[in-house]
Amino acid sequence: MILPTDLTQVTQRSLAENFFLQTQGRWFSQRRYYTLKSGETQEVVSALEVEFLESDHPALKELAEMHEDGVRVRFIGDLSALPESLQTEM
Repeated sequence: MILPTDLTQVTQRSLAENFFLQTQGRWFSQRRYYTLKSGETQEVVSALEVEFLESDHPALKELAEMHEDGVRVRFIGDLSALPESLQTEM
């Protein structure tokens, strides 16, 4: 028998899985940022790939282990367009 709380969890999990299944694939994003104070314009282009991974996928286990081990993220590329405070945090 499924209790109401269990049903809610199943529904939420299904919604999340459905979202990622529908968004998997290659995505291209272009944005333009305007800085009102200086009048500068910046073009930003991103190429993303979204892949749905089942809950038992080995990559998810590896990611969880890395998180538990305190693995740090390293940022590469030109960060000069980011605010100094964010650059410092990164």
